[in-house]
Amino acid sequence: MDDYSYLPQQLEKHFKAHNKNNLDFIELNSLSFCIQIALEQRNNTLLPLFRSNAQDLIKWLDDFKKTATGNQYYNKYKFQIVGGYLQGSPTTWFLQETDAGTYQKIIKWAPTNAKEENISFTTWFETKFRTPILISKWCMVLEKKTQGPGEVVIEYAKAIKKLIKRVDSGRN
Repeated sequence: MDDYSYLPQQLEKHFKAHNKNNLDFIELNSLSFCIQIALEQRNNTLLPLFRSNAQDLIKWLDDFKKTATGNQYYNKYKFQIVGGYLQGSPTTWFLQETDAGTYQKIIKWAPTNAKEENISFTTWFETKFRTPILISKWCMVLEKKTQGPGEVVIEYAKAIKKLIKRVDSGRN
């Protein structure tokens, strides 16, 4: 990863040498910080699309998070772009839930405390698209899951844990 920590110092040096308009240094420093963050973000891996209620929302959300983290996206940026990776009825839902006139509208990517549960995308996304049909399907798969003859215990345990994660609304 490139280190852009020198930017604030370079801007300060330039600012002091060429400040003819009496610009606010704090404002300039804030701008340099934003530039630094933007330069650290990558778009190396494409983010997945979520198209319908039948799609595995847990897998999509996990894939989106992993890819966004790999691309060094911070939570505010994830929230700004997530609508572009929803298609069909999920797009309609997202636009309605983020509309300025909506009560309890979604205004951030993920909660940082319990009070933010009702305003976060990740919470409402799971609530909306984790349907009883999907839960029932995952429960049936979980109930019927047995360790295959050549399946290593660790892989079997991972598969069980993945199914429990889908069934459990707390995602523990």
